[in-house]
Amino acid sequence: MIKYVWKYVIIRDKTIHQVPSGGIVRHVDNQFEKVCVWIEVDPNRSTEPRQFEIYNTGQSIYYDMGIDRKYLGTVKLKGDKTIVHVYEYTGV
Repeated sequence: MIKYVWKYVIIRDKTIHQVPSGGIVRHVDNQFEKVCVWIEVDPNRSTEPRQFEIYNTGQSIYYDMGIDRKYLGTVKLKGDKTIVHVYEYTGV
């Protein structure tokens, strides 16, 4: 089996990407002022929707009604003037 690391750009506060199942998040960072997540994948596996969310420092993150998220990392933008936090929505 051969795996690859693929980059996915998070273009809004909430972005859904089709990712090969079992993909493992390896890194989040700023690339050219865009928030990106790098995921190790097996491209031969079927895809599944995965939702990534961006929250600003100080912004409310709701965990009510069983909603769960996994923290992936923090990203600096605009010369460190904007700091955002990346989560993956993991379900209800």
